[in-house]
Amino acid sequence: MLQVFIAALITFMVAMILKIHWDNHHNEVDLVISQIDHKHHLVRNLPDKEHAADLLAQIEQRIARLMTYLHDKYPKDVRVSRLLEKFDSNQISESSADSLYTSYSVNKGEKLVFCLRQKDSQEALHDLNTMIFVAIHELAHIMTQSVGHTREFWDNMRFLLETAMSSDVAIYQYQSYHTDPQPYCGMTISDTPLKK
Repeated sequence: MLQVFIAALITFMVAMILKIHWDNHHNEVDLVISQIDHKHHLVRNLPDKEHAADLLAQIEQRIARLMTYLHDKYPKDVRVSRLLEKFDSNQISESSADSLYTSYSVNKGEKLVFCLRQKDSQEALHDLNTMIFVAIHELAHIMTQSVGHTREFWDNMRFLLETAMSSDVAIYQYQSYHTDPQPYCGMTISDTPLKK
């Protein structure tokens, strides 16, 4: 009789642990409609989730402006063709709280996942300009054949930053991270390939 009770208790405890894990994992994110583009965006289920959805919408809109310009201005550039071919603008989301990475690209463009918040108790959203810098960083990875932060990657990121700052695109304002480091997602952005 005691063995049956212990087995039932263990089964109950395992079931509760699984339920808690399931609830935490599946309630962590939510599809939220942005007031900016009226599209659904996958963001963390926090009180400011509407603001997070709006931030993702703004990032998407600025990336779209950059992509359109690149398509029109550099139709024969192999790097641009690679970026345009691989990047899926419908697959942008916010990263989970326990993500090991800040922001990343899945399979060089299938999906972009962004850390939108500081990793502190307030979890405040990052400003749009910082997020565009991070987005350009991820787009440079998609554009680059080699893996990692190679010379090719830094050259591509510099090219994208210069294009993003041009008067024709104007989606990013230069920030001198090497002289004025900024917090981002529990780390510090302390450099940029574009020095002025």
